[in-house]
Amino acid sequence: MDNIFSLTDAIAQDLNEETASSNISYIPGGFTTTRQAMLALATKKPKWKIDILEKESKYDVSFEDVLRIIINKDDYEHFNSKVFNIKGLKEVDLSTVLNEAAQEDVQQVVKDLEQAITIKLRDQFVIENSFYLASAWLRMFGGSAQPNSARVLLSISNFDSDVKKLIEKIKLNYLDDVGEMERAIEAIYDKTPMNDLDIFSGYDYLIAQDYVTVYQGIKMRFICAVNMAWQPVEEIWIDNIDVIDELAYYRKFVKPLHKSVKPVNGFFNTAIFEAIADIIKDLE
Repeated sequence: MDNIFSLTDAIAQDLNEETASSNISYIPGGFTTTRQAMLALATKKPKWKIDILEKESKYDVSFEDVLRIIINKDDYEHFNSKVFNIKGLKEVDLSTVLNEAAQEDVQQVVKDLEQAITIKLRDQFVIENSFYLASAWLRMFGGSAQPNSARVLLSISNFDSDVKKLIEKIKLNYLDDVGEMERAIEAIYDKTPMNDLDIFSGYDYLIAQDYVTVYQGIKMRFICAVNMAWQPVEEIWIDNIDVIDELAYYRKFVKPLHKSVKPVNGFFNTAIFEAIADIIKDLE
């Protein structure tokens, strides 16, 4: 994953050449290149002797004959305020440049992780399908969302607020571990097991929700979850053995168990919800 340090690689390579120094003209509207050059210097060593040569319309600033920055006099104040204050100095300590870059890198990784959890995770098919099935169940049978009894990272009914809490937890505990946050981003994009990561350790389900209802006098519970390996975990508990027996006709799609059914292919089709509703109505 690219960060502010990897962006300096090409410039750092130029600075490592033992021939002529690298020359940069400072442009206020595009000072990123200059900042990257300064960062490249900082990664080599913190302290540099500088020589500031004032000419008719510009300043010629040399860092030990390794880097030369040409600054128009009209832009000199901008350089000192936005890049680095060199006024009156013979030597500069670029440690602050390195520290600021590290902070910017951390902030960008946190932003990328928040986007990965909020958008990419939500858009993965297995997660999106869970939201779809949960909505379809509530439309057909009503009832209420209840917490799953297992250890759940994110609930379906409070997904947005749970994401915010998770991001705050990550900021509190992992700002000094950029590598772990980057691995978490990659796991979300690649759908690799999440419980291999310290950030997500200790959880049974990536998302999960139980939906409890009483439909036509029959108690039911729909368990809708996705485990930490991105596999759907679904089950419908029905407090009526006659309904379970009737669902045996749908063995191609569901596996009837004692007072519950599970999907054959990992997740339910909403047609099974309709079949359950029809069976219950026919019992009357």
